Formats: sequence, structure tokens, C-alpha cells
Amino acid sequence: MDHELTVLNTLARQTYTQADLNRDKATFLAHLRATGRRETTVSTYEHALRSIYRTMGQEGPILSPYDITPDDIVHLRSVMTVCDSSKKLYMIVLGRFCRYFTGHNPREDAELLWNDDDKRRKFISPEQYHLLKASADPEQRLMLVLGANMGLRRCEIAGIRLSDIDNGHLIVHGKGH
Repeated sequence: MDHELTVLNTLARQTYTQADLNRDKATFLAHLRATGRRETTVSTYEHALRSIYRTMGQEGPILSPYDITPDDIVHLRSVMTVCDSSKKLYMIVLGRFCRYFTGHNPREDAELLWNDDDKRRKFISPEQYHLLKASADPEQRLMLVLGANMGLRRCEIAGIRLSDIDNGHLIVHGKGH
């Protein structure tokens, strides 16, 4: 029985065409739009699926969402040449793509573990922070306080304009908020 299933799966993997993939991607992206996803999210999903299937195309036949297995997810993660945070996003998108058509998410079954080792964070001690703040000019001090004390991201700090400050209140324009 397992051999028959393997043969059927192999046959299915060989009959899914680029036209089928384009149709399924368009259907999935239309679903995202219909459920109120932002156009930037839809665009991110479209880019992720294009990158995923470009990588898969280098490895062999195009896989339909019905044929993607947890082993395919693990293999795809190992051969993709993007950073871990992008791989993680791509695997999430692929899992949701499969779930939309099949009701099943092979990414969840793959039980992938992710490390944040690719982050290049450098931590300093409170004493080092206070020395840095004391030696900073006013603009640098403001950036340090906004980042360290308020938790703002660099892009949020860089995006602050004088018009965002009114009567002691600061409006921060961040990711989707």
C-alpha cells in the first residue's frame, strides 16, 4: 500500500503545471484580498510564493499544494539562500497556501525550530548606556532615549518629524500602527 501511495504521489507531482500554479496563486491571493488583507500583505505573499516556487523549480518538478509534505518543507528550508527570517516567513506563507487548498499545513507538521542567531544585536550594560547618553549630543541623546527607554525601532525614530510632536505628545508611525 505504501508503494502504491508513493507511485501515486510521484505521478501527481509530475502533472502539476506552471499554469496550474499560476491559477492557484491567483485564487489564493484573491482570497487574501477578499478577507481584508492589506495590499502590502498580498504583495509579500505573492513575492514569497514566487521565490519558493523558483527555488523548488531548480530542485525538480513543480509541487501542487496537495503534494507538499513536511519533508519538502524541511528540504526547501535547507536549500533556500535567504536569511532565516525570510525563510521563516516563506515557510509560513507556503503553509498557509497549502492549508487554503487542502485544509492541512505541512509547515506545522514539519515542526521546524528557529533560532534568532542571525540577529546581530549587541547589548550594553546600564552603566555603558548611561556613559553613552552622558557623552551624546542632544540629538543622539533623544535617539538613545527613544530607542532604549521607549522601545522604538530605528526606522520609527528616523521617521519622526517635528509635526509629530504636539503639546508634549509624540505620534510614532510604525509597522501598521
